[in-house]
Amino acid sequence: MADAAPADGPAGGRPPAGPATGHRRRRAGTGAPSRVSVDPGARRPRRRRVHDALGRSLAALMDVDLLKARSTWKQLWQDMQRQVGALAERYPPDRMRRWVEHWDRQVYKALEAAYCTGLETLDESLSLPESLRVELGFAGGTEARGLAFTPSLEELRSVYYRELKKFVSVPQAFRGLTGANAAIYDAMAARNTPSLVRVYVKAELLFAKLAALLEQHEPWARLVACGDLDGLVERCCGSPRAYEAHFRALRAKRRDAERLPDSAKVDCVRVSLAPLRAAQESEIPNFKGSDLGHFPLVSADFWTSDHLSGRSRSVDVFSGTRARGTLTLKRR
Repeated sequence: MADAAPADGPAGGRPPAGPATGHRRRRAGTGAPSRVSVDPGARRPRRRRVHDALGRSLAALMDVDLLKARSTWKQLWQDMQRQVGALAERYPPDRMRRWVEHWDRQVYKALEAAYCTGLETLDESLSLPESLRVELGFAGGTEARGLAFTPSLEELRSVYYRELKKFVSVPQAFRGLTGANAAIYDAMAARNTPSLVRVYVKAELLFAKLAALLEQHEPWARLVACGDLDGLVERCCGSPRAYEAHFRALRAKRRDAERLPDSAKVDCVRVSLAPLRAAQESEIPNFKGSDLGHFPLVSADFWTSDHLSGRSRSVDVFSGTRARGTLTLKRR
């Protein structure tokens, strides 16, 4: 009777089905093919895949300058919101609550880092509207009204503070991934009060620099508006030495006007000096049409020479003075 072993036992010649063999084969009679291997990444839960994608997006977010590339920052942020929103449709809120709160706290860190960096460089890197063109020239196009900014300094101040407010109020407008943890971001401004104070101090310093730029170029306005050069000489040059000193100074100013740059950069504001240069080139006295243009430089030593103390009876006195080099009369 020892030969009557179970057909499906070890004595029947069939090896015992191990765990691996049992998992790879279907039950007899089904005719189904054996299981094939599956990519482990495809079997991961959907939430785990979104979790990893959020980590990559957050790392990319921390490399973007919130002040200079706000649109790029916003695009990455909205992509994170879409991923969380799609996942929220598959899971009940109680299972998502702590996970979303975790990611809101991570986003808070990235936002605060970008916010603090922007506050420190706001005066130099704030993006003003592209349509805003700041120029320094004569108000209303008339020299009699003096130099002024276009738009005016008050209008420029209004635009600057409006753009400044948009950046400063970013934490208050930030509601988080789903809006459930918006209170996390409300404390950001209070935590950075010292930086906010420096922002407004630097703003006033910027406008002080603009006022100094206007004052720096104010002498050009007086040169442009001097009017009749011959009459000006009669009023200001009471002696030959005064004439020579003023003449030299005017020629030096003319050379300085030619070296005036096309624009000046004051922190984040670029001021065009083209209107001022155009007025200088057309209005600063260049002695054309003036009697002084015929004798642009006469040495004062000649006019105070002893040869002029009395009435000269011949031209020899003048030729002797010329020989000593005291007369530097040049006819243009």
